[in-house]
Amino acid sequence: MSVVDIGSRVTDSILGEPKRFFPLYFDPQIRSIRDLYEAAKRQQWNATTDIPWERFDPSRYSAEQLEAARRFWSHRAWIEYQGGVFSTSAELTRYAINGADDIDLKLFLSLKIAEEARHAEASYLFAERLGGYYPAPSDPRMIKQMDYGLAERVLHERLPTACTVIHMWAGEMVASELFMKRYEVTSDPVAREICRLILRDEVRHVKVGELYLAERIGTMTPAERALVQEAIQYEIEEIELKGFHGFKKDTQEYEIHEREAFARARAAGLGATSPEDQAECLRQAYAKMRATVTSWGLQLPRYEVFEGAA
Repeated sequence: MSVVDIGSRVTDSILGEPKRFFPLYFDPQIRSIRDLYEAAKRQQWNATTDIPWERFDPSRYSAEQLEAARRFWSHRAWIEYQGGVFSTSAELTRYAINGADDIDLKLFLSLKIAEEARHAEASYLFAERLGGYYPAPSDPRMIKQMDYGLAERVLHERLPTACTVIHMWAGEMVASELFMKRYEVTSDPVAREICRLILRDEVRHVKVGELYLAERIGTMTPAERALVQEAIQYEIEEIELKGFHGFKKDTQEYEIHEREAFARARAAGLGATSPEDQAECLRQAYAKMRATVTSWGLQLPRYEVFEGAA
């Protein structure tokens, strides 16, 4: 039986469509992404042993500051798990059913899942040292704010791969801006090292997304390019502007306590960003997105909330 014959034998996958695992090629298809995959393997870190936990001194902070940072880092663990581990696992499941496509991206995503898990674990471990990790938001309405349905879109809507890579690129661009700001304003040595390590991973995630999109968008049909442009707008309008990485402009009453806690933790130098920081980082990220998308021959609208963005 030939390779082609094997590849033509398909069965239904968990997604209700054919699995085509073979032929499975491992030769690099996008060399720059394979290089970043190799770099990621060299730069793996361990949340339990590579962070200087012994340097954290809770006696330097008031009970109110510790509680505020405890809430912030618990929130970070939720975001890293829901937006990173869960969604990236869905993306990898979607791509893996076709063995012939984009092996470099699939290899990288397999590591990205572990990296997102590590970010969640580090956030959890710090929350524990700050007074104890909160396993859920205090108000159920915040749960809906964090569950934006990306995994369901990835698994059940037959969109081009580039449309789901948009989340990694755009979402991680916002995250990297936030972690750059956190690293800049943080004085606690343990919180600062957590921010540094996570930021290094986030920057790499952004670069892989950008390299993949730059490689693939030029080969797309006008209809596919329109879908990619629509996916970017969905990321901004339905995820970021609805408060996934920060707070919505029209803050609800149930969010006020969290806003105050984040600002207090930021002032204490415990690794947080304030709501004002978050809004500015989102504006900066969107300005970079628009400039990059323009270089791909796509256009994004200007949003009033991003006044001052390029």
